[in-house]
Amino acid sequence: MKLVINADDYGMRASIDAAVESLFELGVLQSASLLVTGASARDAGAFLRSHPECGAGLHLDLDSIFSAAGFGKDDHGRFLVPDIFFEQEEVTAAIHDRTLAQLESFRLMTGRTPDHLDGHHHAHLFIPVLGIILPLLRQHRVPAIRCLSSFYPTGWQAGAARELIREAGLVTTRLFFEGVDLPGPQDACSAEVMVHPAMPVAAEEKWRAREYAALADEAFRLRLVSAGYELCTFADLAAVPCQCD
Repeated sequence: MKLVINADDYGMRASIDAAVESLFELGVLQSASLLVTGASARDAGAFLRSHPECGAGLHLDLDSIFSAAGFGKDDHGRFLVPDIFFEQEEVTAAIHDRTLAQLESFRLMTGRTPDHLDGHHHAHLFIPVLGIILPLLRQHRVPAIRCLSSFYPTGWQAGAARELIREAGLVTTRLFFEGVDLPGPQDACSAEVMVHPAMPVAAEEKWRAREYAALADEAFRLRLVSAGYELCTFADLAAVPCQCD
């Protein structure tokens, strides 16, 4: 199985960045998603610029569009947005323009094109949002995107999202996991494990610090080795796409 271990929220703040960079140096992380709107994004971008071997994606931030409209979140932190909201021209324009602006910010900060895109609070996965951003990703030669079927309330919506991604010519992993959970090596040809580590400082959320400790533990690295995963980046997946779909 090809396995991408990707850290989200890179560039949000220094405690997160330090954890991501530490885990990259330990060989646990191969990939990180840069939040270009974050407080420490420029420093994180400079690290990615100087470490081209680290996979780098855009962590698309559309939060202000949804929060300004008064939408709340579910128990998993995902915005509760009805499809009708996306029928407004000003909403479509805002999503389009912010995606373009953040792609350009990523390029300026890192000196390269993202090898994938994912979304803060998975906001990129709303099917109307996919319809807006997928042509932009093709235009800017972003080869991969995160997709998780659990985002959608029905199987047909999950299938429709994956079909849109396939039609756009982008790749995604077959499976998706969070935290320190790992898939069975024979479960599929590819999987992403999304992590949110941070250094254990006083102001940091404790769950992030616990996740960092678990990932940095030698036992986790031994699990990776003993299971025989092929650790990779989204760029690696795009170069040799899986055929399991």
